[in-house]
Amino acid sequence: MFRYDGIVRLAALSVLLSAPLAGCSMFSSSTDETAAEQTRRIQAEVGTAVAPLRKEVDGLRQTTEDNTREIGVLKTEVEVIKQDASRRPLITPSEHSGGGGPAPETGGGERSAAASPDDEAERLRRQQALEERIARETGETDRLVQERVEMERRRKEQAAREAQAGADRQAQEEADRKAARERVDRELAARKTEEDRLAGEESDRKAAQERVNREVADRKAEADRLAREKLAAEAKAAAATSGQGKDEPGSRTPGGLSTAKAAPGAAVVIPPDASPEERATLLTNALRTTSDVESVARQMRDVSAIVAPALMRMLSDTDITAKFRAEKALSFLDPKVVAAPLIDALKKPQSQLATIKILGNLGDPVAVPSLTGFLSHKSLDLRFYAADSLVKLKEKKAIPALIDYLKGSDTAKSAIAYDTLRQKTGQNLPFPFFGSKEEREKYAAAWEQWWKEKGDRFEFK
Repeated sequence: MFRYDGIVRLAALSVLLSAPLAGCSMFSSSTDETAAEQTRRIQAEVGTAVAPLRKEVDGLRQTTEDNTREIGVLKTEVEVIKQDASRRPLITPSEHSGGGGPAPETGGGERSAAASPDDEAERLRRQQALEERIARETGETDRLVQERVEMERRRKEQAAREAQAGADRQAQEEADRKAARERVDRELAARKTEEDRLAGEESDRKAAQERVNREVADRKAEADRLAREKLAAEAKAAAATSGQGKDEPGSRTPGGLSTAKAAPGAAVVIPPDASPEERATLLTNALRTTSDVESVARQMRDVSAIVAPALMRMLSDTDITAKFRAEKALSFLDPKVVAAPLIDALKKPQSQLATIKILGNLGDPVAVPSLTGFLSHKSLDLRFYAADSLVKLKEKKAIPALIDYLKGSDTAKSAIAYDTLRQKTGQNLPFPFFGSKEEREKYAAAWEQWWKEKGDRFEFK
């Protein structure tokens, strides 16, 4: 019998074997192997997969040939039947019944040469069934051929779509890699620019500091020279008046108390019988020339109420050295005496920054409310130093403000904020000072998370 499944399987396997390499083209776009390695690997895979399929195709091809031969035999049989039918007369049932009975038999008991109506009907039925079978098989064969053509067309379209998709994917990946390289190059260039800017700022700060140091040294030398000349002049005047020799430095002269002078690295020599006002005057004058500001400032503590106004006026001085000396001296005075006038001085814009620093150094909690108001000031410097002073006063509201400074682009202030946070909180969370904005925000977020979890129970060390 004719086998339909052989034709179906043959058509399917023919489609598979006709496109093994086209389907493999998509692998080349998704791997980093070289073209030679891909070719060898694909050929090995195809050879392994095709070997058993070829054997099965050979068997199916042999089966197809057998079926073809069987169809030929059937066609031959049909032709023979057709020829036999054309030679033999067709006896209809009406003719057979019109004879008045069954056909006469020969004397030997055999049937007549003419076929009976039943035999003729059976022959016609067989002939018709055979023709229908041939027509069905021919139609099935045509259908399979059409399906194979359609499958081949779809396979080619699929291969073309996959090849195009692979090419598009490769182009997109290459574009992404190029964009990533350009982004990295831009980031490196920006970082290099930022490092150069910071190096330039550091160089400028060092140059400015050296310039200030030279100016301070020059002014100190000039002040020492003027003091020596003044002492010599007063000593001569005293000698001419009293007939005595040159007075010792620090003794009273008719000119007053101006002979008191702070020797470098030593406290100011003040006459034992000097009044508080005279003591304050001597210390204030000595503060402008001494190299040991701290020692002179500690001597001022006993006369804080008297020297405070003069020192606060020095905070508005255009001389940066005088402002620095006044700021340091005020930090050593009695907080109970100077805290109130300093808080009132916060209203003066020209001395706000220095006053905020001094209030933090004094350590008097009475300044907390006034300093807290500066945490929302529009000036970045005032906000920063207000937070720094509040931390010194152990005010918890300053911690979030310092954490916020970790995100800023000012590396110096970020370093100060980080060092203050680490010392005051005891936390050693890492922080990249020269990292990108995203990196700084990432590590600042870790500090924010810590404060969110521990802030309510936090106590200063």
